[in-house]
Amino acid sequence: TLAELKEEISSHLKENRSLKNELEIVKLKFENIKTKNETLSRKLQFEKERTTNESSKRMKYRDLHGTFMTNSSSITLMRDSWLLCRTLDSHRATETSTACIEPKINATSEPPQQREVASQTSAACNENKQHPPNECSEGQDMTKASCDDASFALPDLNLPIEDDS
Repeated sequence: TLAELKEEISSHLKENRSLKNELEIVKLKFENIKTKNETLSRKLQFEKERTTNESSKRMKYRDLHGTFMTNSSSITLMRDSWLLCRTLDSHRATETSTACIEPKINATSEPPQQREVASQTSAACNENKQHPPNECSEGQDMTKASCDDASFALPDLNLPIEDDS
């Protein structure tokens, strides 16, 4: 009976040590997961702040330059066309040229160099034509035709709200 009790106590002590070791392993795993979670949380917060900052920069750039801050050549082409349209509206040529034929720009079938040349040719033709203010002529490419789509009137937010009741 005494030998059995000693043996039982010994087995309980071994079990106690193994449980303590397992508990330490679980604690270490928990700390590791907690550290990873904190790191990911900081990265997520950093990405949110970076995205917000980039969005603010884009809005500021758009307000200053009238276009989005992007590497897209189509947006750059649209901005250049918009600026050209505004320049043409403010500095009208007095001569008209009927011999100028405007090429259509087809973005899907022509390589970028040919589209750029066609756009420049179209711009050169437009310099010799008279247009009514704030209107693009018929038959122009989509980039030029969209130049007046960018102009619109903003409502006066300082006016009092009208009640219909």
